[in-house]
Amino acid sequence: MQSETETQAVPDTSSTSTPATPPPAHIDPVWHAIQACAAGQFDEALPFLKAVVENHPDHVPALMALGAAHGQLGMLRESKDYFDRVVEADPKSAQAFSNLGNVLKLMNDLPAAVTAYRRAITLQPGLADAHYNLATLLLDIGDLEEAEKSLERALLFRPAYSEAHNNLGDLHMRRGKVEIALSHFRQALVWNQHLPQAQANLVLALYRLGLYEEGEAVVNTALAERPDDTQVLMNQAMGLLAQGRTADAEAIYRGLIERFPEEIGPWVNLGGVLQIQQRYEEAAECYRKAMSLKGVNASLCLASMAGLWLSQDQPAKAIEELKHAVMLESRHAGVLANLGWAMVSGGDAALGVESIRRAVALAPQLPELRSNLIYGVHFDPALTPEKRFETAREWNTCYGDPKDKLPIFPLRQFGKGDRLRLGIVSGDLRNHSVATCLEPLFEHLDHDRIELSCYYTSGQQDAVTERLKRHADLWRAVAPLSYFDLAQRIRRDGIDILIDLSWHTGGNRLAAFALKPAPVQASWLGFFATTGLDAIDFRLSDAIMDPPGQTEAWHSEQLIRMPTALTFRPPADAPAIASLPASRTGKLTYASVSKYGRINARVLDAWARVLHAQPDTRLIVFTGIDARDGATLERARRQFAMHELDEDRIDIRPRLPLADFLAALTTEADVVLDTFPYCGGVGTLYALWMGLPTVTLAGPSSYERTGASVMTHAGLGHWMATEVDAFVAIASHAGDDLSELTRLRESIRTSLKATPLLDGRQFARSFETALFEMWEVALAAQQAQKQEMTEGSDV
Repeated sequence: MQSETETQAVPDTSSTSTPATPPPAHIDPVWHAIQACAAGQFDEALPFLKAVVENHPDHVPALMALGAAHGQLGMLRESKDYFDRVVEADPKSAQAFSNLGNVLKLMNDLPAAVTAYRRAITLQPGLADAHYNLATLLLDIGDLEEAEKSLERALLFRPAYSEAHNNLGDLHMRRGKVEIALSHFRQALVWNQHLPQAQANLVLALYRLGLYEEGEAVVNTALAERPDDTQVLMNQAMGLLAQGRTADAEAIYRGLIERFPEEIGPWVNLGGVLQIQQRYEEAAECYRKAMSLKGVNASLCLASMAGLWLSQDQPAKAIEELKHAVMLESRHAGVLANLGWAMVSGGDAALGVESIRRAVALAPQLPELRSNLIYGVHFDPALTPEKRFETAREWNTCYGDPKDKLPIFPLRQFGKGDRLRLGIVSGDLRNHSVATCLEPLFEHLDHDRIELSCYYTSGQQDAVTERLKRHADLWRAVAPLSYFDLAQRIRRDGIDILIDLSWHTGGNRLAAFALKPAPVQASWLGFFATTGLDAIDFRLSDAIMDPPGQTEAWHSEQLIRMPTALTFRPPADAPAIASLPASRTGKLTYASVSKYGRINARVLDAWARVLHAQPDTRLIVFTGIDARDGATLERARRQFAMHELDEDRIDIRPRLPLADFLAALTTEADVVLDTFPYCGGVGTLYALWMGLPTVTLAGPSSYERTGASVMTHAGLGHWMATEVDAFVAIASHAGDDLSELTRLRESIRTSLKATPLLDGRQFARSFETALFEMWEVALAAQQAQKQEMTEGSDV
């Protein structure tokens, strides 16, 4: 986003110590020389004015003009010297101090510039330019609160100050208050309809609010005046992307590249559009081209390239690019956070978490970085539940009580025929594991009791998105909205219970929940652990994942337990279950279905013990790593070799399409070995649907017990262990009775359909019961608070 935040290139000479109505030029040659300087005619005027100040060292108008002229010529030291002489000769000249501040800012002496601006304001509180220039400096150094005050004062004294309106709008955009920003951009254009930066910012604000038609109208107006306005075109492309119009956005970037081939931005953005379209090789070429251009920020280009590899499940390549980026810019928080996540994905959780911690320390104002840290610590087996809870609570300490939190309103009383207004916030309402669990609920939700509103925070749409849309009473695509504007929209929709489905995973909107847009807020499904937020009142779970009395101490939310915490929709094109492989080969084959980043030293030790106890067995590791990332796949092979396991017993597999993965699972493997502490959820359900039980380790905290919950509700709780030795024992004896494994395989789909895991109607009823339980608990708490306040007032 561009904004008019630069101070004037030269000091202002619009107000000096000369009389308000200067005499004609033939009477006062000094005045004539001053006007010539203001017009850039320096050849004769400068020598004349220098002669004047040689004879009259305290001649304020001439000194002021000389200071301005030297500033225009880029001679900043000389310009400062002249303005120093002005303020010495006339210490009450507010304009002189304001101009001195401009020069000091250009010289990068920011503290002195602030002092000069404040002195000008003290001398003349109504000097709008001084307020404005101080604000631009404060914006540059990141003092947004003081900058906002200065811009508001500039507008108080000059309501038609277009640049101030534009910068104040820009400031509100930075804070995520796009609706407020929009009004200032409109005001800027009322007073100066051709202000380029205000037009560009107005386009961006309209797109971020989803006002695409109006945004296009402003684009057309701006381009009619300035067909080559790069910023307007870039913002238009962003708006098209928000609508899913990737081909149109691509065409704009290609057009910009054709006209401005040496501009970096269009190359990088085109790479991003191609990446969204999964045209990875073309995207990589764009990033490489950007890196060859003059003035490029190489570390950010490398980070973009790393994102390309991570999106293809190639963490080793991403780590390589990001290490180079860190060498170039070691204190860039985003680069360090991305490096950390690549390391976690590549199996180095402890190192990855440390890198993310460094990123948080460098940019503590960014809640998404701390969310990355919270998610990352759940991969590290060395950390205790207490430490993970402490890390989650740090998010609340830093961002959980925003000053612009929406006013609390009382819970409404339901009348006859009223429906509870349920809001779902998620970025995964597409072909994703979350949607796999969500679709059966949506199909069976009782719309006579529940009014369903979905707030979809991602721009990606597919056939699953379209199916989910059909079940919603209200569907809002809110990807462009800021946290603040999303919260405002939810509040206007009158949502009673708002449920987060993302937790601290990528793209979450927990900062919107912190503003408390709904009276009752809950977390569910995205990840089974505490959010750490005071603003989220409840977490939906079940008694296996959260045994009463065991996990409450590691939650900031109140637990609401359903019969089961999730339901599941098996893929319609899943292959038929094959006969038990061990019955054909006489040898048991284990499988791992968890992503590679969840496999740690403790897991490897346990699996090795199982394989050593049963020398005729094999293990297939479905890593989820792209086949082109040979380094990560080789690293996995070396890890098993270090446990003295023969290479022919370990089959390391790359990522496969879902149908191929399911087919390989049922035709080649007999039993699944789970990971820990981050165990399987949907992966365990896929395995069950294909006829394979999972040996799982139930740890002390919620997310360590997801596999235990699934297996118990499937009627297979005896496959669950509570300590590593028991895990090894269960797995080692899994092949003792092949007839029992065969019976389980043949009957499992039928038995699963009778459980809440696959019975969407039964799950929907328990989910609705949980909603009204949350409402009643919240209503009782509100009534108790009212009673307490009443009793207190009687004392």
